[in-house]
Amino acid sequence: MTTGPEPGYPYPQNPQYQQAPQYPQGPQYAQGPQYSAGPQYGAPPMPAAKKNTRAWIFLAVVVLLVTIVGVLAWQQGKSGPDVAKVGDCVSREGGNEISIVKCTDAKAVYKVAGKVEGQSQVTFNINSARICKPFPAAKSAFWKGKAGSNGYVLCLAPAK
Repeated sequence: MTTGPEPGYPYPQNPQYQQAPQYPQGPQYAQGPQYSAGPQYGAPPMPAAKKNTRAWIFLAVVVLLVTIVGVLAWQQGKSGPDVAKVGDCVSREGGNEISIVKCTDAKAVYKVAGKVEGQSQVTFNINSARICKPFPAAKSAFWKGKAGSNGYVLCLAPAK
């Protein structure tokens, strides 16, 4: 005996299909706040920019080198022959370099007896004794300038 479909049930009743058993419902919990998932379509988010580690290391090395060169140039300018005055003690730094030192320092070899401006390297090489003649204590001389141009001569006396 087949009757029409039951209200709310679209298929005819068939005895071989049984209705699923009804279980009692468990406790009901309050729902939390609802959050929007955002737009479902559109451009994907931009990836975070990658840090270029090599560029930062290169930049740090360049800054470090510039700082070192700057400090050395400042120290040289502070203790080099260009700022030497009469009465300053100097030490020889190898071939043709001198630097200002304290007169109590063991490196102090010479004391500046005089400074003569406007001397060429050729004149200095030919006649350094004549250039420093006005400074009788001077036993050595030091020329500083650009080749082919005029520079200055430091007339040096023994420090001790």
